[in-house]
Amino acid sequence: MRIAVVNSIRVCGGGEKWLVRQASCWKAQGHEPLIICQPGSGLERLAREAGVPTQAVSMRNDVSPRAIVNLARALRKFRPAVVLCCNERAFRLAMPARRWAGNPPLMYRNGLTATFKNRSLNRFLFRHAARMVVISEPLREEMASYGWISSDRLQVIRNGIDTNLYRHDEEARARVRAQVGARPDAVVAAVLARVTEDKGQVETIDALASLATECPQAELWIVGEGTLRPKLEDQARERGISDRVRFLGFRNDISAVLQAVDIVVQASHREGLGNTLLEAMAARKPIVASSVGGIVDVVIPGETGELVPPYDPAAIAQALRPLLNDPALRAKYGEAGWKRVQEQFQLSRETADWCRLFEEIGGARGSRAYSPSPASAQPDA
Repeated sequence: MRIAVVNSIRVCGGGEKWLVRQASCWKAQGHEPLIICQPGSGLERLAREAGVPTQAVSMRNDVSPRAIVNLARALRKFRPAVVLCCNERAFRLAMPARRWAGNPPLMYRNGLTATFKNRSLNRFLFRHAARMVVISEPLREEMASYGWISSDRLQVIRNGIDTNLYRHDEEARARVRAQVGARPDAVVAAVLARVTEDKGQVETIDALASLATECPQAELWIVGEGTLRPKLEDQARERGISDRVRFLGFRNDISAVLQAVDIVVQASHREGLGNTLLEAMAARKPIVASSVGGIVDVVIPGETGELVPPYDPAAIAQALRPLLNDPALRAKYGEAGWKRVQEQFQLSRETADWCRLFEEIGGARGSRAYSPSPASAQPDA
């Protein structure tokens, strides 16, 4: 079955990594995914590195006739059985574009709480979605609370992960630490996320600063790309801990980076579920995270990590303090996290759920014999 996935986000974060991972799984199951994304985006780069076909289409705003025409051209050329949109702009552009591509059924996936705009335009457009998929029960409840999305069109598919990719690797730990320049005795807490206001890096730096004297071994790694980095660098310098906050930028070797860190912090202001948390648990790392959105579906306080209120550096510091000072506690939480991700968040289960949904929504179209279109993976001129 041909599956077109539209994503208009330029910065590569957890949602984009999820998409490449799942598209690779769909491909392994015999489907033909095509990721339609912004030219030069992190998603385009990541997908091509993974061998997932891409089509570059500029999607600068929701009302661009050029974007609609180019998206329609891409869909008509690829002729998908189903189109999956991974953000609102992608859906709003795909709605008119699909009319020139045989009207394939349109699906929408929401992976982040408190982001969907419940306004009249969306209420009109999204009524035409064949299915609206969310990644956690709290997010399903949020979407259902709007009152106009029928329960038969709203479905939860929780993220999954291949735990084999995160097995203990001392060589990777030593290599990454040497690359970053970590001190031999450093206990490293890391934020692995887009470097934006809502991912909690500001509060996490403040928390580390408050622990600087009593936890001299503590370091913080900021892993990811985004526009907030200059502000965070200034913040670390002003708080006197610039030598203990390291900015790694975008990394495509997250499994190796996770081997090198000791604690994962995700003090997000909003979150659908948190792919990074699943990766952390697969790598046996304890977690400190905000009690928002789908995070509460993942982290068990006092067992796999600690939950803290959002926007609260003092609470982050309080949760970090024992973990920074007690390797046995880190190991205990890490082992419990690994067992939980094995039991509840397997990648094979998630892939099977998606494939069943694609068959349900686009099965009739997917059964047609389409001839390959070699040009479908080339960017627009």
